[in-house]
Parts: sequence; C-alpha cells; structure tokens
Amino acid sequence: MNNVDDEIYSYVTGNPPKSFLLFAGAGSGKTRTLVNVLEKIKKEHGGNLFRKGQKVKVITFTNAACEEINHRLQYDYTFSVSTIHSFSWELIKPFTKNIKEFLEKKLNNDIDNLQDKINKARNNNSRENYQKDLRKIQARLESLETITSFIYSPTEVLIGKGTLNHSEVISILAKFMKEHSLMQDILISQYPILFIDESQDTQKELLISLIETQKANSKQFCLGLFGDLTQQIYSSGYPELAISLPQDWGRPYKQDNYRCSIRIVDLINKIGKDSSENFIPQIARKDEKGTVRLFILNSDIKDKREKEQCIREQMSLISSDPHWNNIRNVKTLVLEHAMAAKRSGFEKFFLPLSKNNIIRDNLLQNTGACVQFLLYQFLPLLESIQENNSFTLMRILEKYSHRMDKSKIEDNFISFKKDVEDFYSLVRDDNTLENILSYIYNKDILEIPDDIKNGLNFDKQSYEIDDKDFLWNQALKASLDQLKKYSLYAKGILSFGTHQGVKGLEFPRVMAILDDSEANGFLFKYNKLMRVEALSDTDKKNIVSGKDNVLSRTARLFYVICSRAEKSLVVVAYTSDIATLKEKAVNSGWFAEDEIEIIAE
Repeated sequence: MNNVDDEIYSYVTGNPPKSFLLFAGAGSGKTRTLVNVLEKIKKEHGGNLFRKGQKVKVITFTNAACEEINHRLQYDYTFSVSTIHSFSWELIKPFTKNIKEFLEKKLNNDIDNLQDKINKARNNNSRENYQKDLRKIQARLESLETITSFIYSPTEVLIGKGTLNHSEVISILAKFMKEHSLMQDILISQYPILFIDESQDTQKELLISLIETQKANSKQFCLGLFGDLTQQIYSSGYPELAISLPQDWGRPYKQDNYRCSIRIVDLINKIGKDSSENFIPQIARKDEKGTVRLFILNSDIKDKREKEQCIREQMSLISSDPHWNNIRNVKTLVLEHAMAAKRSGFEKFFLPLSKNNIIRDNLLQNTGACVQFLLYQFLPLLESIQENNSFTLMRILEKYSHRMDKSKIEDNFISFKKDVEDFYSLVRDDNTLENILSYIYNKDILEIPDDIKNGLNFDKQSYEIDDKDFLWNQALKASLDQLKKYSLYAKGILSFGTHQGVKGLEFPRVMAILDDSEANGFLFKYNKLMRVEALSDTDKKNIVSGKDNVLSRTARLFYVICSRAEKSLVVVAYTSDIATLKEKAVNSGWFAEDEIEIIAE
C-alpha cells in the first residue's frame, strides 16, 4: 500500500466513515489501489462483515473489469463485484408492484410525447413510424396488468412481455433510492461500503441518488468513487460530479503515470489541460522517451487501408521498432465499429445488421440467439469440417442436431451421414452464408434461430428497409470468411478496437485513426477539435452556457485514446484541409513540427 491507498483505507474505516472521490489519471494504477484497499479491508474487517451478513460492494463499468477485479480478489466472499446494471437489478427485482407503477407512469408519458410527434409530423413516413412505435408502447402498457414478475438480463437485450431494458433498470433504481427510504436501508444493510469504478461515466441520475443516500446516512455508509473526469466519454455521465459533492468528502488523487512513455505523458497532459481547467497533470514514471507522430491525409484519399499500412511501416523506422510492420502488433483504434469492419474485411456481414440497434448490441456483446448460434454452433461445425476433425464434428452434432436424437438416429443414420458428407463441398470460405445455412436448414442438420430462418426466406415483395428479415437476408449474402473475421473481432483477437471501447486498456503501439467523414457521427468531431471545421450555432451556444459540448467531448475521447499507448503512438488524421490542420496542431503545442508528416495522393 502507498500513501494514497492508506489515505483511502483511513476514510473507509473511520468512525464515522468518510466518503471520497479519487482522481486517478490514465496509467496511475487505479485498479491496483482499489484492490489494495479491498484486500486490507478483508484482512482487518472481513470477519466482522461476515458475522453481520454484510459485504463490500464494488461496481464496475464492464463485465471484463468485473472479472479482472474478482480474479485479483480470488473471488472472495467478502466482496460482491458486479456491473451497474446487475447491481441495479439485484436491488429492484423483488419490487414488482413498484416497477409496474414506475412503468405505467413512464409509458403514459411516452404515449403523450409520441402523440404530440404524430400531430406535428410533416410527412406520412414519419407519421407511420411514430404510429408504429405508439402501438408497441400501448400494447406494453396494456400487458402490465397480467405481469406477475419482470425479467431482465444485464448481458443481452430481451424482448417480449415482462422484460426491462438497460436504461429502465437504472432509472427505476435511481427513483426508488430517491423516493423510498426502505431501498436505502436495504442497500446499506447489505453493503455498508460501496465503491464505484469509472464513476465519471456512471449514469448521472443513479450517481446523484447514491450521493443523496450517503448524505442521509453518512454515519453508517461509505461511498467511494474511483475515476478520472478527463476520461468521461459517455453523455449519460455526470460532468459536474467534482463540484457537486458535499464539502466533507475526501478528494485524494494519483498523479503518477506508470504506463506511458515520457513523450506520450507530455502529449496527454497538454490535451487534458486544454480540455478541463480542473485537470491534474501527470508525472511520467517510465524512463523511456517514447515516440509520437501525426500523419495528415486528405479525407478523399483512395485505399486508406494501404496508406495506413505504409504509415505503420514508417513508424517502424521512426521508432526503431520492427513490431510496427505487423498489423497484429499494433492496436488500431477507430471511432466506429463500422470502420473496423471495413478495415478488417467483415463489412458485408456487419453493416446491414448494425442498422438495427438490438442486433447491433448483440453483435458487439456476443449475445442473442442468432449471434450465439453463429459463433458457438454454426462456425465451430464448419471449422471442424475444414480441419477434418471428425471428433469435434460428431460432438457438435450430438449436442445440437435433432437428427442425432437416439430415437431417430438408428433409422436415419445412413441418410444423415450422406447429408453431412454432401455438406462438405459447401464449406468454403468464399461460399455465402446464405448457401451454407440454406442447406443446413433444408436438411435439418442444426436448429436455426427464427430471425436467421426469416432472413433466408424473407418476402421480397413486402418488407421495410429496416425490417429484421431484410437485414439478415443482406448480411447472409456475405461469405463465410467474413463471418470468421467478425468472430475474431468480437472476441477481441483482431488488432482493431474503437476509441470508446479501449478505456482502461493499454498497448505498446497504438494507431489512432481520426476520420469524421467515415465515422459520420455528431457527438465527436476531431476536425472541430483541431479547429479545421467551423463550430455550429448549437456548439457555440453550449460552450457559452458551460454545457458539455463537441469540443470538450472530443478532447476527452482524444485523451483516452492517446493515453492507451505505452511506447509509441501515431495519430492518423483525415481532413479536407491539410494545411490548416497542420498549422493548428503545431500552434496547439500538442505536436512539434518535426513530428508531423503529410501523405499526398
């Protein structure tokens, strides 16, 4: 334990306890401090907590972080570690009647809002879409009476009667904590100590309700917030957190950076200072100087993948690090998953499905019946055939094929064996998923989920552009090779990641791609951050009024991606105005002139 760890431990175990917000910059060892404090709590107070039937609650931002902390704590019973959604569901699950009351009020408000939009709609298409949404909400409202219990999954999107979505679970707990002292009592009696990791991106409404709970129960409840306000990248977070806390809270901070080289720490300090007046500069604890480069290209340049590989090769020479030559040794960060799909070669499969929010979430989280089928039944079956692994093939068929049922296999073994053998010729990387799945469906080799079946058989004469059947039909025209590449990306094996998805991670070599035109979003605009693109009236209004805005959001995200790099970093910026971007990059002090390279057509 170091001085900061000891300080936090004294807060938690004081009489009364003292709640706190730990400011912990990138690479400062925040998770190590969290684990150190927890281990000392276990050593000194674990027995007392056990006798009272209490635990220390730790809320993490992702399932991966949850697993990492549990692993470091050796899954000890003194602690309960979960995501914010699992935590919320755990507390509200028994209160079916109260959940119904919450939903009834919410759904009625939603109906009023949609009715207003229908009345104001200027074209039939918009009006029909609003009416379609209205019918769904009305049906959900009518079904409330017959619901005896609700269901929810923190890892996937459920649909149907009695289901709750992710945002509802958070909102319900926030409201219950605010309005019902019983919910506060339940929380405190189970978890007298509550730590929240990545608190800067925890949903604002829930964070406020927990802070209010602490204020009302300060003598028996300790709330510890771990985070870095400079790394807040989600709009649902609480940007005013630091200035809104009670005066008696502790505010320790970790200033050392053990991750990044000296040059990278210098860069992120300048970015952080420009993005927040409350930023605490970091001190590099690595001896390594490190390398930073900015490559500027025209947005309309052809074959971006080829140009980016050339940049990697140049970085190999600049940094005297041959590992840059191999894309697998470089973490390439893009703003959107679609950009990763194009660069990794699975865009024909991914892009159609990404137009549906539920399917997109399932694709990115490896959840949902269709994604689970493709990744854990269909793909292993095909790979066992390609690898000529008859043992694995039989194991998959025995587990998932109805035709391997003991009551049927004796009479149908010869025909089933022939169907499987004939199937071998279809299993090629260049064959379409549609062709392969159609054979499986027609021969009943595996039980295919309904959405994929509907995609194979969808009605070409009667569909809407966002119809799930149509989207699956388009995606299944992709080759088997594209599904394999998507599988590698979904499992984190490919070298690509998104700017938002790598928070908390670190890599020796990072390529950060800034391409507003390809990302096609509005929350983050790197050309506006670099003062190449003019600010909109809304941007100016938000800045003047002190609201979170496109510049502050994008600066924080830029800080996050640059601070992932341990040794060397290259920023690849696409723009319509190369000269202006170079000038602004130098004038900002972020990059020296000899660190900037321009690649022409």
